[in-house]
Amino acid sequence: MIPAGSLFVERFEEGAAVAWAAQEGFHQLIRRHLDDAIEIGAIPDLDTELAAYAWLGAVNEIVTRWLYTGNPVRLEDVAPSLKSLLLRSVGAAPNPSST
Repeated sequence: MIPAGSLFVERFEEGAAVAWAAQEGFHQLIRRHLDDAIEIGAIPDLDTELAAYAWLGAVNEIVTRWLYTGNPVRLEDVAPSLKSLLLRSVGAAPNPSST
């Protein structure tokens, strides 16, 4: 008989693997967009792998804080400031009309 604890660990590991794959997928998506932005001259040359992980971490922290504290009440309320911060972090000037 398999102990219940080992089933929990197995399911947890499966969930962690799925979460990791999703995180890596988002990382690659962000990195591709940053690479494209460099290619067209929208941002200066930079380490897009590092920048993509930094962006992913920033968004993750905002969402985690929201889940634990309910603050901000609406994630949409911080989106313009977060967008501006992230764009400035890679040397892009945010478009005031789109923030």
